[in-house]
Amino acid sequence: MPWQVPAVLTILIAYIFQSFLIKKVANAPGRARNLVLQYFFAATLIWLFVIISDLLGLIKFGIDTRMLMVTGICLINAFACYAHWRATAINMAVTSVSTWADDLTKMFLGYLFLHEGQYLNPTLGLGILFVFGSVLIFALAKNSLQGISSQNLGRIYLWIGSYSLIWGGLGFLMRYLALGGMLWWQFLISWYLGSFIGSCILFLFSDDVERGVNVPLKESVRGPLMLSFCIVASLGTSYWTNSLAPIVVTTPVFQVSEMIFPTLIGLYIYNEKKNFNWLGWVAMGLGLVGGLIIAFSF
Repeated sequence: MPWQVPAVLTILIAYIFQSFLIKKVANAPGRARNLVLQYFFAATLIWLFVIISDLLGLIKFGIDTRMLMVTGICLINAFACYAHWRATAINMAVTSVSTWADDLTKMFLGYLFLHEGQYLNPTLGLGILFVFGSVLIFALAKNSLQGISSQNLGRIYLWIGSYSLIWGGLGFLMRYLALGGMLWWQFLISWYLGSFIGSCILFLFSDDVERGVNVPLKESVRGPLMLSFCIVASLGTSYWTNSLAPIVVTTPVFQVSEMIFPTLIGLYIYNEKKNFNWLGWVAMGLGLVGGLIIAFSF
């Protein structure tokens, strides 16, 4: 099977359709509760699929130490998802154009532990210069983003930095385990079980607003339920892609898609372009160009 097939499926599910849903859920009250619901539905969905597949003889269910390890590590994935929602709620376009951060983390780990350092080149350095220039303009230039307060700018970069480090490390783990022969259903079960437990812990430490105590439960179910189908499908196709192609091939493709499609959705579907003055557009352009240079420098 060509790696491009699951890659295209990942792009369609994760970076186009899922982006619409994330923005809605991120802006809704009770984010911590929605996070628990999302991972509860996702974990239930993959467990039902695996149980039925085992009964039909399609797979042979079994638990090994790698599954326990992934479950433990993925406790922090819940916080990364929450951080991504918080950043998206502030501004989806800025969040999307900063997507290079977790990809660079993942690539760095791939170079360090998978011996792919030979792919570093001057073009990559130029791309990094562009994207850091973009961040500098966003962070330091006064009024570069009209309608977004300096306090919210500080918050959005804190959220982006948090989930970028976590997802970068987990993205490398996905490739490492795929190379080690861990089956896709073992990975998905472990990922979503750990994420569900992590979301429950985060819920316990959240305030009443984030818990959604004043929002009827039935009003919160639809968004997380739809998201659960998307995240299970996209993680499955992403793991499938990473089992067929190296990080330096798959990551640039996903990086460009993750930047461009959600950014355009934020700007033109959710009208976030009204928050940008000319300097904000320059920063946006630098980030996109830098990301494209990085993506095609390998």
